[in-house]
Order: sequence, then structure tokens, then C-alpha cells
Amino acid sequence: MDHLRTEFIKDVGLAVVYCNYKERDIQTPVNLLSSILRQFYDGIPVSDNIKTIHRKHAERNTRPTISDISELLSAEMKWFSKIFVIVDALDECPEENQYRASFLKQLQMFQPTGHLMITSRPEIPAIPKFLQLEIVASKGDMDRYIDGRISASSRLNNLLHRDEDRRRIKEIIIEKADGMFLLAQIHMTALATASSKKELSRLLGNLTKDLDAAYEKTLERIDNQTSRDKALAWQVLGWVSHALRPLSVRELQEALAVQQEASHIEEDALKDVNILTSICGGLVIL
Repeated sequence: MDHLRTEFIKDVGLAVVYCNYKERDIQTPVNLLSSILRQFYDGIPVSDNIKTIHRKHAERNTRPTISDISELLSAEMKWFSKIFVIVDALDECPEENQYRASFLKQLQMFQPTGHLMITSRPEIPAIPKFLQLEIVASKGDMDRYIDGRISASSRLNNLLHRDEDRRRIKEIIIEKADGMFLLAQIHMTALATASSKKELSRLLGNLTKDLDAAYEKTLERIDNQTSRDKALAWQVLGWVSHALRPLSVRELQEALAVQQEASHIEEDALKDVNILTSICGGLVIL
């Protein structure tokens, strides 16, 4: 989007939508389309059509329908020499109430004159007439990532003395990750818990290509920690998953340090960042 804003300065409609399952109650098709329309006029005067619709609904204390916004978008498109719309994580747009299908149907109004790019996980059905490009990590990038993780882990450094052992680790991780950095990260975090070569071999043999299964095994490892580490890990995951927005490291530390009836938070009560990431099995990056 930054590139588009630099490349095209005038008479171009630019909009980006980030779908987020946490905001499914407010990310309705009409709200998402309204956001796109508003972004088209970012920094420039809005048209008379938009002013008229806004005035009408303000007087009646009503909100525009999806038909109103769709008609406005169709009418306003002609004022722009080009239109670019980016939709990130369409798979996080809810399926309930046909929200995703309705939003996708409205997006297709931008074709063929507009430029539309949609990113999504592969589980949603292919979109007809759309050129598809699978995004996967290159073998070289994955190779360098694994090297970095091994170098950063004292346990793996001590267990993997021989080059052939490191090559074997790389081959298995790259094969299991299947181009997905997230899966490689989860697997490397699991291997970094090994305390012997035998345990490392066992962990390697249990690696999976299935992301959900990898998450399940990670949660099992969290539950198998000491009761104190387990409780703290679930506190961290609870704060991160239920927060209305991404938390800063400091905010998370302070949230974990809050005690009932305490009037302030002491600096010494803040949890160490490395410990927090370690006990969460790679599910949290700070």
C-alpha cells in the first residue's frame, strides 16, 4: 500500500481492509465496504453524492444499507483513473450470516477496471476468475531460519555437533513445514526442549505437517510444565488472545504483575520476557 501511495498520487482510489475474527461483530459487509469508500477519499473532498446520502441518513437517524454503499461505490468509481483494493485475511471474515460470501460478491464490482488483491489461508474455496498465487517460504530462507534457531539455542548447539546432524534436522523441518514459517517455528521450539540426542530423535519423529496437530502438541507441552510455569503460560495466552488490540511487551508485563488491592506495580514484579516466551512454547513472540 505504501508503494501504491508513492507510485500513484492523484485520481487513484486506494483502500486496504484487514479482516480480523476478533472484530467479526463490527466487520459486517456494509461496514467493510463503507471503510473502502471512505479510504478512496482520504485527503480529498468527498463527492456530492456521498454528502447527500450522509445528510439523508443523518436526518432520519438511520444507517446506509449495503445496497446504498454498493450503488455509491459503483457511481464513484468513474471519478478515479485507477482503483486498488487490498483485502488481507479474507478467511477471518465470518461465515455466519453469509458475511464472507456477501462481502466477496460486492468486491467483484471492482472488476474488471479495478485492481483487487485478496490474501487468505488456503482453507477457503478458490475464487472464480481470480489468478491465484501460493505464497510459500523458499528453501533458502527456511534453511537460514533453522540455522539461526540452532545457533540461538544452547541445547541444540550442544546436541548437534556434527554437520550431518544439522543437515538432517534441516531436511526434516523443511519437509514437515511445507513452506510455512509458522510450522517451522513451532517445530524448532519443540526441538529446543530436548535434553538428549535420544529425546531429540523422538521429537523429530513426532513432528507433523498438520498445523492444528502441531498446536495441540504445543499445548500439551505447556500443560506438562511445572504447575507454576503452566499457570503463567495460560495467563500470558489469555491476555494475548482476549486483548482488544495487540499488547506491547510492557503492557503484558504489567497485566501479569497486577495484584488485587495493590495501588501500584513494582518494577521488580515484572516477569522476564525470555521466560514468558519460553514457557509459551513458541506461541507468543515478544
